[in-house]
Amino acid sequence: MMVPFGLSFPTLARADSLEDWLRCMCWPKMKGNGFITKLWKLTSYAVLWVLWKFRNDSVFRQKITPPVRTCIVAKGFIWHWLCTSPTRRHYHFHDPILHWDTIITGF
Repeated sequence: MMVPFGLSFPTLARADSLEDWLRCMCWPKMKGNGFITKLWKLTSYAVLWVLWKFRNDSVFRQKITPPVRTCIVAKGFIWHWLCTSPTRRHYHFHDPILHWDTIITGF
């Protein structure tokens, strides 16, 4: 999900706390239309939510989730959270799932 920006773990690991990271101190800024910026702002929250959920599945249910599924579920949460956004009307559910890089870079 982060590949279009050339981001890596060390770039995002500069925050002193999770709270700092979520306040966008180290989360890259996004320019684009309303949908793209909303989508990007929710990405960090969705990733953390899904990682926590699947971590709990692993610890308490011995269920391992493939990384690809983790990305798909995070994108699904973002889509759901944007359900009331009027900017979403030009997109379909499969767009962020299948064409994340294209949408997020604005091409």
